[in-house]
Amino acid sequence: MATDGEIDFRIYTREQLDSAIGRMDRGRYPINYRNLSAEYQRRRVAERQAAELAAQSGTAVPPDNMLSVPRRFAVTFEPQAGPNKSFGPSRNAFHLVASGSIQVDGPIVRVTGRRFGIFLGLPLMRTEELGRQFVVNVEFQGAVFRFELRVPGEKVRALTLWLPSAVDAQELSKSLPIERTPDFIPQLGRHVEFERSLIAQSPKTPVTHGLVIICVCVYLATAVATDHLFGFDGQSLLPLGSNCGPFTTDGDWWRLLTSMFLHAGLIHLAFNMWALASFGPVVERLYGSVSYALVYFVAGAAGSLASVTWNPAVNSIGASGAIFGILGALIAAQMRGDGSIPKSVLQPFRNSSLVFAGCALFAGLLSNGVDNADHLGGIAMGFIMGLVLSRPITGLALSTRDFIRRLSFAAAMGVLFLGTGVAAAKYASARLTGEAQFAATVHWFQPGEDGALQRWHKLGVLSKADKWDDTIYANRIEREVIPFWKEADSRWAKLDLPLTSPAYDSLELIRSVAKDRLYAYQLTVKGLRQHDASIAENAMLELQRVDDRVKEQNKAGSPKPGL
Repeated sequence: MATDGEIDFRIYTREQLDSAIGRMDRGRYPINYRNLSAEYQRRRVAERQAAELAAQSGTAVPPDNMLSVPRRFAVTFEPQAGPNKSFGPSRNAFHLVASGSIQVDGPIVRVTGRRFGIFLGLPLMRTEELGRQFVVNVEFQGAVFRFELRVPGEKVRALTLWLPSAVDAQELSKSLPIERTPDFIPQLGRHVEFERSLIAQSPKTPVTHGLVIICVCVYLATAVATDHLFGFDGQSLLPLGSNCGPFTTDGDWWRLLTSMFLHAGLIHLAFNMWALASFGPVVERLYGSVSYALVYFVAGAAGSLASVTWNPAVNSIGASGAIFGILGALIAAQMRGDGSIPKSVLQPFRNSSLVFAGCALFAGLLSNGVDNADHLGGIAMGFIMGLVLSRPITGLALSTRDFIRRLSFAAAMGVLFLGTGVAAAKYASARLTGEAQFAATVHWFQPGEDGALQRWHKLGVLSKADKWDDTIYANRIEREVIPFWKEADSRWAKLDLPLTSPAYDSLELIRSVAKDRLYAYQLTVKGLRQHDASIAENAMLELQRVDDRVKEQNKAGSPKPGL
């Protein structure tokens, strides 16, 4: 064949065009293929115009020169297609999802649908032009239609379509070859039975719908709490439960779960909910609602732990770790090896799942705001849980005893892996420095300071009510108040921030307050033990000066975390 783009298809006869358009490799010769398609369409338009003129004039048109107007059939690429299915796993070798159309136009079969693209993994419209002469092994059952494309030198690709009615399937079959290859084995029956059993086994998907509703409601509540609608900053999400590494590893482990329901903005929420609504129903049907919920939450927590372990200073939010978890479970279900997922469905399922995961991870590499550690931790945990919890789709269902056994084993594994993740996250948090270490220390200091001040005031009341002597009072202060301030003085002394840090002034203030309060309490104990009222009075004056300094700073509006 000539160099790409050099062929003049205008000199081709109609028969030559029909032959070339079915044989040409569009990937190797894109310019030739584009020019060939354009010339073919021009000839088709001319033929139809000639036919219309002939019909008006009553002139007969030679049959070989006239092709009927091609009929376009609306199709879906799964039993229950809809807008949210564009991100869902594909059930065919062409990776097409949601809804589209098929049209037989002479030697060309045009199939249009959505397919994952490289750009952010978005499902973009795409048209596949297939050579009609390579279509074999046509099957249809009711409104479901299947055929194979066997191009010499290429892998066999199959496509299953759901048409509006059985009549449409019959009409479409009349436009395609009836050739059956020697190795033909009916596949459509198993595919239809798999889809029927999948839906019959779990007719509804309440967990998926519930999770979407909860995430949307939490977003609206966040908008009300922060007085913003389209986006929130990390600081405003801290009190609402974001996965802030310094806080999480300091005891706020509940943040591993609450962060899964928070989102940074409308786009973040919309993308995650679209992915959840697309992949969630098929995974919930594969595993059942109880197992699916366990996978979702354990994988989400594992993703949050992976995020903190990878970057202990992180402040992350979003359901993407849990969504990647159900994606991992979907991949695991395809590796069950029990034959309950037909081979014609298994490979496309696996390929589309991997394509989506790859595109999402690649998009994460392009943006600093995407937490790929969360994604990887979620998909790994989801895959492990999926291997344990997988169940057959057709044939005998799991007994209650077997189901409880698998669920218990999966829960035990989840506890083991999450426990290991907690240990790894705590180990990683020891590497905190600078402002991240400052945030962790503030998180430790705030409740401790409140408790120490309350104990100090309580001891003063008790000493008067019970008429303690000086020694008892000194012992109680030394045992219940001073230890915290010694620890605080030690922790704040180890911190070091540059002068340009926005937390520098806060650090200097808290450091001096902790040191002065420790000195004042120690001075109080000294005065009590020596029964020297003047020393105790000086200690009280020192505490009053510290309190006045804090009040002055608070009034000035300076940053004062922990005070």
